[in-house]
Amino acid sequence: MQIGFIGVGLMGFPMAKNLLKSGYQLKAFNRSQDKAERLKEFGAEISVSIKDVVTNSDIIITMLTDDNAVEKVMDSDEFIFNIKKGATVIDMSSVNPVLAIKYSKKLKEKKSKLFRCSSFRWNYRR
Repeated sequence: MQIGFIGVGLMGFPMAKNLLKSGYQLKAFNRSQDKAERLKEFGAEISVSIKDVVTNSDIIITMLTDDNAVEKVMDSDEFIFNIKKGATVIDMSSVNPVLAIKYSKKLKEKKSKLFRCSSFRWNYRR
C-alpha cells in the first residue's frame, strides 16, 4: 500500500514519521521542501509536486493549515486529475464544512473517497 502525505509541518511531520516507523511506504510533499526533507531519514520518498505524491497512492493524507491551503491543493489540476480511481483521501485539515462537502463530491466523481478526521472550523457570531 502506497501512502501519500501532503502537509508535513508541525502536525503532519510526526504523523508521517509514525507511519514510516510502522513500516508503511510513504511519499511526502510540502510547500516548504525542507520540512518534507526531514522525513528522508525515516525512509520517506520526497515528492516535488502534488501530482507526484498522488499519482500512485492508495491513500492520500492531507494535513493543511486552513481553507485556502486545502483549496490550493484539492482544486489543483495536479491533485484532482492525477488521483487514482479508488484512492482514499483522509483530510485532517481544519476546514469549513461546506469545503469538505465540495471536495467529497469531486472525489466521488473520480470513484475515490474523502474522510474527515479533524474538527471542522465553524464560523459563527455570538
